[in-house]
Amino acid sequence: MHLSKKHRRKYSAIHLPICSGSQKLKFSRKRLAKTLAKSKREAKLEKQAIEVKDDQASVGQARKSEDEKKVECN
Repeated sequence: MHLSKKHRRKYSAIHLPICSGSQKLKFSRKRLAKTLAKSKREAKLEKQAIEVKDDQASVGQARKSEDEKKVECN
């Protein structure tokens, strides 16, 4: 069966480190690209969530120190 260049690229077997040399999993590159993009996006969101938590924690500490100053003044 003859495949055009486009189809050859789309359906070419991609070696994965999990597989041994003889085993090749056939993946369409599009699907693989989608899953990679999805995992990248999720990692990015997790990173943002962690940063937001850190910001909230630092804000909380700043408020505590302000409250302590107010107590000292009173």
